[in-house]
Amino acid sequence: MENNVVMMTVEGEDPSSKQVQDLHISIQRLIQATRRGDAELMRLFREMDRVRGHERFGCCTMNDYVALVLGVDDVAARERMRVSRALGELSRLEEVLRNGQLSYAKVRAVTRVATVENEQEWINKALELTARELEWEVARSRKGDRGTHRFFHMKPMDREMTRLIIELPAEEMEMIHQAIEKIRRVAGGSVPPSEALLYMAAEMLNTEFDETRTADHFQVVVHVGKGCGDVGEGSSKNVSAETKVLPPAGEVQTECGKGWVSPEKVDQLMCDASIIMARHLDDGTIEVSDQGRTIPAATRRAVLWRDGRQCRVPGCRNRLWLDLHHHDPWWAGGEHSQANLITLCRQHHTALHEGRIRIARQRNPDDPVKFYAGQWEITSTGFDPTLG
Repeated sequence: MENNVVMMTVEGEDPSSKQVQDLHISIQRLIQATRRGDAELMRLFREMDRVRGHERFGCCTMNDYVALVLGVDDVAARERMRVSRALGELSRLEEVLRNGQLSYAKVRAVTRVATVENEQEWINKALELTARELEWEVARSRKGDRGTHRFFHMKPMDREMTRLIIELPAEEMEMIHQAIEKIRRVAGGSVPPSEALLYMAAEMLNTEFDETRTADHFQVVVHVGKGCGDVGEGSSKNVSAETKVLPPAGEVQTECGKGWVSPEKVDQLMCDASIIMARHLDDGTIEVSDQGRTIPAATRRAVLWRDGRQCRVPGCRNRLWLDLHHHDPWWAGGEHSQANLITLCRQHHTALHEGRIRIARQRNPDDPVKFYAGQWEITSTGFDPTLG
């Protein structure tokens, strides 16, 4: 929930502290009343819109009416009506505004991306984040997104025990499972998974971090041939990375069975992974190639040196889990050249392939690379809405 400062009077303090406490309580009550008023105002605007009451006041649209009664400009009036109509479908979001749990500013941001299906997830996120952090999260998302596709939560159960809840995509959770199983094997198999997770954390605290590559942890098997489509080695589609064309969805074998891997994730992994080609021959047999990598080692070293061995997104100094991203995907004819490659950390590489950020391609090799979240350019100090 949003932070509510509680002030307490301590015996012996200056008497003026009682006045400050009373002022604070009055402010808190007024904030709650204001939020309840905002919720009721949104409902009344919606009802006035339904009965077309604005026409009785000579207003062509509800936007004109809102601008008239609130004394705001057209942009602010349109935004009020957008939020009002959105709350007509997002009943839980309207309720938390009415209860005073969220400010109008946060509710306005959430209505840009929330739907009935993911409404509660965005409410939880709005309760946890500051208004600025929430705006950044919304800027990275699209309508219907569930915000970040990962979840990490720790909740104390009692004075001794804490519950840890983690939600990750299947291929990432399988990597954690394999790490836990590796520790259990080293320990002779007698260590329970929960204790192995503790050992894994302790080992990381005693280890110096070093650059880790996606290709070191993911192996992509590309099936080509009869019945497997035409995406694979030697493809000459030459499709731009900015188009919506994606490779087929994939599967990952996990401890819990087969997991589905989205086309966006397959596209991301194929940027920089170990590749095995499985050719389905006409006689029904499968010819499997030796393990290789999409990017030659010499090219990788040159690109990392050019990019300073860190993520190129402005403001990001991450030197761990570095991937090389293909502007034009290699499976669609893109080259393993320095001009077609850029260094990104895992977090920003994932955001790029999920469409939460995008790259503006350089016209000339010497031009700076620009990144955008929605219509905002990402700068070293955050998002600049005046650019792009």
